[in-house]
Amino acid sequence: MDIEQMKAMAEAEREHVDRLQVSIEAWQKYLTVLGEADTSLKNAATHTSAGWTDSAGKLFEAKTKECSAAITAARDAVVGSNVQNVLSTLMSVIEQEYNAVMAAYDAYKAAEKILDVPGMEKALQDAAAALRKMGAEFQKAEQAVQQAVAPQGKSPAGGPAASSAAPSGANPSGASPSGA
Repeated sequence: MDIEQMKAMAEAEREHVDRLQVSIEAWQKYLTVLGEADTSLKNAATHTSAGWTDSAGKLFEAKTKECSAAITAARDAVVGSNVQNVLSTLMSVIEQEYNAVMAAYDAYKAAEKILDVPGMEKALQDAAAALRKMGAEFQKAEQAVQQAVAPQGKSPAGGPAASSAAPSGANPSGASPSGA
């Protein structure tokens, strides 16, 4: 891969950073909404069940406990998937690699400008060595990113898979259609 290809690839990957941030925020909102729903459900059950002692009241109480358990399981699955940290790490890796590639690109362009300067051959050899090293680092980073976002083979109960970049029902920008 030449320096121009590396630069183009780094720039293309960097374009995903904003969407990754939106996805992190969407996951946080999803967790917040689940917590608020559980609190609201428990409050409603507490206020209602005290005066509702017949069989319908008992059924209501059982169903609210069942719903609360499902909400807790969904929330725990998302938290356990570590999706927010994975997305944050991915953002950091993209930024670090972008900066490294741009530094190599700038060095390459500077080396191009000194073609007529004595010692040019050594400068070009040094630049080529730096590019080879950067290419190897870029490949390692690409593998690390692929491993970081590889499917875990398990999706959180009631939620998207750990490798997803946005909650289910989210649009391509990473935000959910309901604003949640």
